[in-house]
Amino acid sequence: MNNPIYRFGLISAAILFVFSWGEWLVLGTSVSYSTAELIGYASILLSLLFVFFGIRAYRDKVSDGRINFGKGLKVGVMISIFPSVVAFIGGALFTVFFGEEFKEYAINDFRKNSSPEEFESMMKQMESMGDLAENPLFQGIIMFLTVLVIGFIVSVISAWILKRA
Repeated sequence: MNNPIYRFGLISAAILFVFSWGEWLVLGTSVSYSTAELIGYASILLSLLFVFFGIRAYRDKVSDGRINFGKGLKVGVMISIFPSVVAFIGGALFTVFFGEEFKEYAINDFRKNSSPEEFESMMKQMESMGDLAENPLFQGIIMFLTVLVIGFIVSVISAWILKRA
């Protein structure tokens, strides 16, 4: 596995898998929805740190110490696809196995931690979505795109920092 794209993509995917599923399996519903969301985004960012290291490894080992912004961006996005696929699978599976439990948890958490007006607004928003919120494919796509967009941003920053002509 000499190709940094595969190596760092798989590392990034493994980290996202361990932290995202670990959070739910270890902490369950013992944390608030907002804390769980914060931990989730932190695990995405932690896993995507490997985009930077992957671009750097590609530059230093594959590209003879040189990489332009465009190539660095391409490498970063390719690395980001790995954790995005894990997020897709994880989002879909989570919805299948824990969707109802999580929905009840989120509703109760919002009820406790928001004003009656905010809660009513959130409930109307959920009703307007219909069955989409409970659709595993939709949830998987949302998670895939979330990780890919954050990965793209990390790739832009990393490619800019690491570019060397």
